[in-house]
Amino acid sequence: MGRAPTILLLVLSSLPLASQDLTREMQADIQKRTSLHRTWSKHVGSNGVELTAKEKFRYGHGAVYELYTKGLPHEEIYQLHTLPLDATEATATMLSGGDLRLDDDGRVMTGPKPDDVFHAIIPDAAPGEPFRFALISEDGKHYATLSVQPNAIEGKDHGCRVEAVRLMPKFELAFIQGTGFPPDAEIAMHSESLGDRHDGKVKTNDKGDFDFAMLPFVKGKSDGITQVLMSAGNCKPKLRFHWGAMN
Repeated sequence: MGRAPTILLLVLSSLPLASQDLTREMQADIQKRTSLHRTWSKHVGSNGVELTAKEKFRYGHGAVYELYTKGLPHEEIYQLHTLPLDATEATATMLSGGDLRLDDDGRVMTGPKPDDVFHAIIPDAAPGEPFRFALISEDGKHYATLSVQPNAIEGKDHGCRVEAVRLMPKFELAFIQGTGFPPDAEIAMHSESLGDRHDGKVKTNDKGDFDFAMLPFVKGKSDGITQVLMSAGNCKPKLRFHWGAMN
């Protein structure tokens, strides 16, 4: 998959994987990765609960977060799990750190004292790398997911925002997501990578959001820069990212 030409693959929740350059196995793998990230990045879980992160401070390409919940029962004991960058299945790894609790504000705590605040520490993040968490009760009945990008690749313009998320270590697969665009509208998209240009349209949902995935690699090249421009009237955010590299 690392040598494929640039191909748009997914738009919103539909999966029109029509490219003849991809085998069925590759299409299935891409669907798994993108669907998994889409689910984990919604910040919701059982019965519409929420898990959000509040950044406390940054250092280099890392950051420290406090986690807050909404709708989860406070009497339960929880564990925090993570989903690896290269995951194709929803098999998370439990972080060490013991049992976690919630205070009256829904903040994740390591103990009953006011200063027992749990801190999610991300020491170093590659550009666009997502860190995906799930807070799950001991009985498994209550949970919420969250995805944060400490070293985000994004573009903003007139209230619109577009972001590129790394779904494989060398950006073999990129997940492009946008917010703040006109609702239920077609948005013009232009991408360019080492002279390989593509134009198309993406459809926003009723909230003005969209997402799609792309394979940024260009045939015969081991690395390069991809630029993406989304256009909707005066709103024209753009971004660029380096594929073929781990950082």
